[in-house]
Amino acid sequence: MKKFIFTLSAFCFFALTLTAQDVEEVQRSVIFKRTATWCPPCGSWGWNLFESLVEETEGPAILLAAHYSGDLMNTPSLEITNHFGALGQPRFFLNEVDQSASSNNWQTDKEEIRDQVESTFNNINPVANVGINAYYSEDIQEVYLETKTKFFQDAAGKFNLGLYLVENEVINFQASQGNDAVHEKVLRQSLIGNSFGETFFEGSITAGTEFDKTHSFILSDVLNKHYEIVGIIWNQDANGNYTIVNTFMVDQFDQNVSSIAEIPSNLAGMNIMPTVSENSTKVEVILSETFEDMELEIFDVLGRSVLNLSNNYFAKGKHHFDILKDQVGGSGQYFIRMKINDSIKTKSLIFK
Repeated sequence: MKKFIFTLSAFCFFALTLTAQDVEEVQRSVIFKRTATWCPPCGSWGWNLFESLVEETEGPAILLAAHYSGDLMNTPSLEITNHFGALGQPRFFLNEVDQSASSNNWQTDKEEIRDQVESTFNNINPVANVGINAYYSEDIQEVYLETKTKFFQDAAGKFNLGLYLVENEVINFQASQGNDAVHEKVLRQSLIGNSFGETFFEGSITAGTEFDKTHSFILSDVLNKHYEIVGIIWNQDANGNYTIVNTFMVDQFDQNVSSIAEIPSNLAGMNIMPTVSENSTKVEVILSETFEDMELEIFDVLGRSVLNLSNNYFAKGKHHFDILKDQVGGSGQYFIRMKINDSIKTKSLIFK
């Protein structure tokens, strides 16, 4: 299984301009496995089918294990597979289409899915695709993504870009596999918008049109995890149905030598008292001037926002916030991020 590869760049992230990689003019497929950790067939024939598809189709296809229930359950896995009309588990979808795989036909289905993926990759001219560059600052546990979405053909509709965090080598229980099963391609969360991302254009688009954007989010312990970032372009029709336009995946980050633009200490400070707590802690923010648009937010280790403390306007002086363990979701490590313009200050807290 691939791991993130980190390369050193001799510049600060805040000096970067938007230089998302060239967008590949190829058509990839997305294979979803709707699954659950408590499901015995998901860990037997469903497990074998998914591992075989990873081995035989990865590259021309991007694969996602969508846990709609159980220990690894998450909202996008539930909402996306429900939207496809899934009933039960395991279910295998090639883009939005249920492949009707079962314990009796999974080997035949594997061959049919592989052939469809290869044919699509080799013969279909894409309408559009997305390219992604990923950067990581260990200093402040921050991931930055640059995306470039390019249309190769004229098109019309409502287009969303979804960015998804996917994790490999997740050690967790799986029925029929045991307590230490190694889960691959686990869809963890949607990084922007809702489960289907966020809208970047609605209307008619001419071939050659490009859309550039940057995104940032907190993600803990990237150096020791095996993450992928998957981008999916969705087209939403008038009835609210989503179809997949194209997809791309990146499993390499650039790690910068210098930290990403941090808020100067003489401009704003942040204290957490205590940083390790049983039930509650206090956050103190000290501002040397008034800010009309300041963000103050708490994230878990997977970068999910669990509590928004910001009211945009913050007057000069001291501000105090009481944070309860139950407010953020229970025991674990969390990160409080203060953002002023393009500068950031992040600190960690732990609830036992």
